[in-house]
Amino acid sequence: MDADGGSSRGADQHSGPESPKQAGGLFLQGTKAFILNSTIANNSAPYAAAVNEYSNNAAGSLDFVNVTLFGNSATTVNTALEIGDDISGTFLNSTIAGNTGGIGSGAGIKLTDTIIAKNGTTNCSKSHPAGSGNIQYPSGGTACTAGVIYEDPKLGPLQDNGGLAHTMTMATAAGSATLYAGHTCPSADQRGISRPVEGCTSGAYEYVSAENLKPPAGLRLMH
Repeated sequence: MDADGGSSRGADQHSGPESPKQAGGLFLQGTKAFILNSTIANNSAPYAAAVNEYSNNAAGSLDFVNVTLFGNSATTVNTALEIGDDISGTFLNSTIAGNTGGIGSGAGIKLTDTIIAKNGTTNCSKSHPAGSGNIQYPSGGTACTAGVIYEDPKLGPLQDNGGLAHTMTMATAAGSATLYAGHTCPSADQRGISRPVEGCTSGAYEYVSAENLKPPAGLRLMH
């Protein structure tokens, strides 16, 4: 990540030891950050266990595309992300799940086709501008966006679910409300698996049924 704002692609961020003050994963102050096809997991800090982005004498922005945040633990203020309300950006097809807290503030961040689930007692402290296909679970507390879908996304554990990128993702199961819920879909998921233009799976992982993985009829496989 460039200190003046840049991009991060295909990274798995695992911190391990607790950060001494804040932002166990990424501490971004007044940066313009774009994070693509990445996992930020298992970090610990008093607050902002995964990412802290506030303006610091400069306007900042924070954009996620196909990003997974899991297992980030805040020990004082339970948030995985602490984001200033003046920070702009979009979280597109990302999964924020299984952290001790969800998104703190960040009222300027638009959520689209994103899963926010099982993040302690608070998934979102404020409501965010809404795109389509957002899934929040459980219900109760602040709605992460207007029109959010309150359903269990049926996420699997954080693991290597294949694909050329071999990043760590959380697979969705058959029957999940995330299936076909997305309408503003990137061309591929976090693993590099193709997504449909319309009706993709919400979150960073694109569900592909076993039937779709079968070779076309009549195709002879070489052994």
